[in-house]
Amino acid sequence: MKQNIVILIVLFTMLFFGACDTQFLHDEFKGGDWFYLENAEAVMPVWVQGNKASDVFVIWLHGGGAGGSGMMMSLASAFKELQEKYAFVYYDQRSMGQAQGNIKPESLTVEQYVEDLRKIIYLINFKYNNPTIFLMGGSWGGFLGSAFLVEPENHQYISGWINACGPYDWETNNALRQEWEGENPYSYDPSKDLDISLWTMFTSPITFPFFYQLNNLNWQNNFYWGENFDAVNLTNELYKITVPSMVLWGRHDGVTPVPQAYSYYDGLGSSNKYLHIFEYSAHNIPTDEPELFVERVTEFIEKYR
Repeated sequence: MKQNIVILIVLFTMLFFGACDTQFLHDEFKGGDWFYLENAEAVMPVWVQGNKASDVFVIWLHGGGAGGSGMMMSLASAFKELQEKYAFVYYDQRSMGQAQGNIKPESLTVEQYVEDLRKIIYLINFKYNNPTIFLMGGSWGGFLGSAFLVEPENHQYISGWINACGPYDWETNNALRQEWEGENPYSYDPSKDLDISLWTMFTSPITFPFFYQLNNLNWQNNFYWGENFDAVNLTNELYKITVPSMVLWGRHDGVTPVPQAYSYYDGLGSSNKYLHIFEYSAHNIPTDEPELFVERVTEFIEKYR
C-alpha cells in the first residue's frame, strides 16, 4: 500500500511539474515562464503568468494547510482578471505544494521563509530588469509578508504590500478562532465564482482526503517542527512597516477573525495605509467577492506603481 502511494505521488509530481516542461502541465497552467529557485536545500517552483509588458509584478504569497500551493490561486477568476493587467509571480514555499529538495525540519523557520522570499525578489529583478514589485499575501502568506517587511532593509524592493487575512499574533488569533461561531470560517459562499476544472480535483470528496493527507506530511510533520509559531508575535514590530499597505479582510472570517484586521491596521507604521472589510467574505476574499477584490487591488496598484 505504501509503495502504491509513493508511486502515485511521483506520477502526480511528474504530470504537473515535471522538469517545468509545459507539455506535462494541465492546460490551466500552461503559458507564462516556469523556473526554479534553489535555496538552503529547497527547490521551489516559480511561475510567472500574466501581463509582463505592464512592468508591474505581483508576488503572491500563498497560505498554508491543505492545498498550500502558490499556483492554485491562479484558478480564481479574480486572479485571471488581474493577470490581464499585471504579471503575477506564483511560487511554492519550502515544504509546501510541489517544493522539493532535501529540506531539513530545522530550516523551517520564519527567518528562512523570509530569506527565500528575498531571493525570489532578487531572481525576479534579475530576470525581468527590475520591474515594479508588489507583495500580496493571503492567510499564512499575509504573515510571511509582514515578517519580511518588519525588516526595513527589505522595503527598497517593493512598491506596496497587500495583506489579505494574514495574522500577525498567532496566540491571540488562535484564541479568537476558538470563539468563532460562524457557519463556515473559510468561505461565505463556497460555490461562488471559482473556475472548477482543476480545482475540483483538490476539493472533491473523493480526492481531497488524499491531497489533504499528502500536504499534512509537509505542513504538520515538517513545518511545525521547525519552529513553534504560536510563540511568534509581530505586534511590537508592525510600526516598522512603512511602505504603502492595504489590509483586506472578510467580515465572516473564522480563521483569522476580523478583530485582527483592525489591530493590524492600527499597528502599521505606514502613512499610506488602507483597510477594507468585505461584508460578504470569509477567509477567501478573492472567491467570495471577486469583483470588489479586483477593484480594490487595482486601485491600490495603480496609485503606487
